[in-house]
Amino acid sequence: GIIKDSLARGHQTLVFTNTRREAESVAKRVAEFTEGSEELEKVAEAIERALDYPTRQCRKLADLVRRGVAFHHAGLVNEQRILVENAFREGLIKVLGSTVTLVAGLNLPSRRVVVKSPNFRGQPWPVSLYKQAAGRSGRPGYDEQGEAIIIHSRPEFAMEYYINGEAEPIRSPLAHEPTLRREIIGLFASGFAMSKEDIADFMRRSFYAHQHGDARRVVEMSERVVDKLVAWGMLKGSKLTKLGRVVAEVYIDPYTAVTWLRCFESSSPFGYIHLIGMGLEMELPRIRGSESEELMYTLASRGDELLYPRPQPWDVDFEQYLRALKLALILEEWIEEQGEDHILNRFNIAPGDLRNYVRNAEWLAYALDRIVGVEKRHSDLKKLSLRIKHGVRGELLGLVKLRGIGRVRARRLWKEGITEKTIRNVPRERLEKLVGRVVAERLLSGGN
Repeated sequence: GIIKDSLARGHQTLVFTNTRREAESVAKRVAEFTEGSEELEKVAEAIERALDYPTRQCRKLADLVRRGVAFHHAGLVNEQRILVENAFREGLIKVLGSTVTLVAGLNLPSRRVVVKSPNFRGQPWPVSLYKQAAGRSGRPGYDEQGEAIIIHSRPEFAMEYYINGEAEPIRSPLAHEPTLRREIIGLFASGFAMSKEDIADFMRRSFYAHQHGDARRVVEMSERVVDKLVAWGMLKGSKLTKLGRVVAEVYIDPYTAVTWLRCFESSSPFGYIHLIGMGLEMELPRIRGSESEELMYTLASRGDELLYPRPQPWDVDFEQYLRALKLALILEEWIEEQGEDHILNRFNIAPGDLRNYVRNAEWLAYALDRIVGVEKRHSDLKKLSLRIKHGVRGELLGLVKLRGIGRVRARRLWKEGITEKTIRNVPRERLEKLVGRVVAERLLSGGN
């Protein structure tokens, strides 16, 4: 009813939900009473073309966009998110169901914002999150007024807690050791610090010290971190060692680097990816109940490939161990050229999730190569990083470096006996059939 009223008044509506499934459900329900246009058809086609082959989610989003509605969450690939945002900004999309991915940082022309049951995993949203969501309505330059509506089972609570409530104060995360480790090694690398005294002086001037009126705790923690950097061979006197400088350059937690060095030995891509997942930098896939049995079977059958010592089921890092195992299975299928739809369906993930795993794992495989390279340990990690980036087996790495040649076209060319060295000798007509006219012209003219 709220959305029908908005449409009757000619207003756009942004609906915030707690989960991706809810955001998609809102859009699907609204699409029953909205209409499409030629402009929306163009946007829908671009959404379907965002990947080499459209996935089920791509087609679902495109079909909704054709009706003038859409959903927005982290499961979309970046190009699709931008297409949806621009179409909403231009007034083509009238209703947008979204998770909190749109809560901050974007200026969108939504007269009305609906926050639907702001409760995530049994906990109410923070007041600051609601204020940010409400602030998406009535944006300067688009509207002179805006409306934020909460749908809540306890309206008195919603009024008192959210509408009349004060946003939570910003808290400095500096007194958190992983944060300190990165910041301190960065201070030494940039020349801002040459000693413990320099670090202590910096901490006394920090927002943490201003907020708490006392820097003693963070200064004491900083001293312990400096001692650890020395013990780990990353700091000697007032200067970073070669290892310390590489850790600062690749911007990973020093503890992750120590863990990698302690565990590293020659292994399979599967084992390397699992080790990457045991660092603190990798966002890992969630495990659903039905997947636990398969992961335990994989652990029993392929445990000898894993480099990180296996924790006991009651240890705090056992869940991370299994989630890293799922990551290794996902990316192993990716670099073995399994189709995206197959990967997404088998592991119950979205295209945007897969893209995030690929992007982060590519960076961390490169970082792992740099770290173990300090000790001159041989590995195939450079090659693995490129395989993760492009989603191919090793023999296609030369082809995918060519502009316009992705994993699918590269495999098609390889099957025809064409390599990066022979591709310019292929007759135009044959090449056009394999890669399309535009890409064929570019390749034959020497473009790359």
